[in-house]
Amino acid sequence: MFLVLPNGDYSSISATQATGCTTVGDGNIMANGTNLQGSLKVVFDSADVGALQTAGCVFSDGSPDATGFINGALSQGSGINLMAFLTTEAGTLLPTLTLNLPLSPLYAKPGPLSRLQGTYLVRQNEVLTIDANGVATLTGSPFGCTVNELYSQVGDGSHNIYTSSATYSGCASPDDVLNGQTVTGTFTLDDTVTPVQLIGVEMYIMAKDTYFIHFVGTKQ
Repeated sequence: MFLVLPNGDYSSISATQATGCTTVGDGNIMANGTNLQGSLKVVFDSADVGALQTAGCVFSDGSPDATGFINGALSQGSGINLMAFLTTEAGTLLPTLTLNLPLSPLYAKPGPLSRLQGTYLVRQNEVLTIDANGVATLTGSPFGCTVNELYSQVGDGSHNIYTSSATYSGCASPDDVLNGQTVTGTFTLDDTVTPVQLIGVEMYIMAKDTYFIHFVGTKQ
């Protein structure tokens, strides 16, 4: 999944069934006509916080993340084709990654906040409740976290993409690193599956490092 905001900021999720590992990332991509250029950071979900870690998900040199740049082309109304050039945290240049990303019909669906209203089961059996105004509460955290979150539609809500901002407090170890952090996210609502899923990437910055959380909420 590749979610792009109007300002060029994007988030991505890629899962590998064979290993059970998921990579998440973000960057910025800009268009000059049909030509695309931008930045990229990719992190295995083993770099996530606390109890969300998945053991063994690293690059071949043991690095949990890689950074680099991307370029490619835009096909209006069809999708984008990208080439990614990445170097791991340990300095290993990775093989060039080719991405052919068709435009998802999900993106063309309207994205008013009212579509998000409901209750979702998220990681570790936590319950996320979103009201019609995008105000969200998270209950059932196994580490006692109190989460205040607000979801927003992007622009006029004509596309199925949303952003969020959340603050965490009262978290016990190992999620105590989230206390006082502002966690931002980019999401889409997938109503082509049953039950409906809210899917996205959340991120926060701590000690100049960027951390990512792969988010999936199943509507109840």
